[in-house]
Amino acid sequence: MRDIDNPRRSTDLKHRLTWLTAGAVIGVLITAGGGALASIPSSTTKVYYACMKASTGTIRLIDYQKGTRCAAGETLKSWGAVGPAGARGATGLAGAKGSPGVKGDPGAKGDTGAKGDTGAKGDTGAKGDTGATGPSDVYRLLPYWTVNNGNSLDLLTTVTVPTGTYQVSSYLSFSLLSSPVTGSANCWLVDTSTNVRIGQVGHRSETNGIREIYPDIGGVVILPVDTTVGLRCSFNSIPNSAADVYGEVMLQKIGALH
Repeated sequence: MRDIDNPRRSTDLKHRLTWLTAGAVIGVLITAGGGALASIPSSTTKVYYACMKASTGTIRLIDYQKGTRCAAGETLKSWGAVGPAGARGATGLAGAKGSPGVKGDPGAKGDTGAKGDTGAKGDTGAKGDTGATGPSDVYRLLPYWTVNNGNSLDLLTTVTVPTGTYQVSSYLSFSLLSSPVTGSANCWLVDTSTNVRIGQVGHRSETNGIREIYPDIGGVVILPVDTTVGLRCSFNSIPNSAADVYGEVMLQKIGALH
């Protein structure tokens, strides 16, 4: 009871009750008059405005934004519609791992990239194995034949030669079967398909009781196609005698003539 008799205590209690009353009134006004109090709190500042009557401690809300002001004997009071921000709460626990998402569709094909720079020159490779021996470029005619006296051209031997240019060389011997006073031998190469002579004619004449005649064939032969080459020879002697022919004729392939 002494608190009531104390003027200061009575004034503090009175103010507390006044603000509690004001809070209750504001709550009722806000709840009941939501449509009429569209500007309370202020739509721009979100602040409540009220007038407190000094003689009684009662308060009334006003629409300060619309220009309403406190009357004589009233004191303007204001407070925020939104209180200060609270302290930040503790970090929550990590959530459970989600299920894998559905596999996405393949992306569109990208553009072709720019051409790269030329790479460095590589090392020289190891030496390869020696190749197989190629076909021979030398072809031989090897006659061994007996020719009789007369002008006939006996075909002694043949060989097939590929197209190309060839150097011809020979060693041929006519060994007479008797000892005539004179004798002569003629030999040349022919295309056996036409019997046309190719190359130079080898010719040799001997006198004074000869027993051997050596006609040489030489020069260059050009074959435009693969050809079967034959060796033909004739022999004449006085008195009449036959002769054995032996030796070889070689055709060696060479490059083009200049």
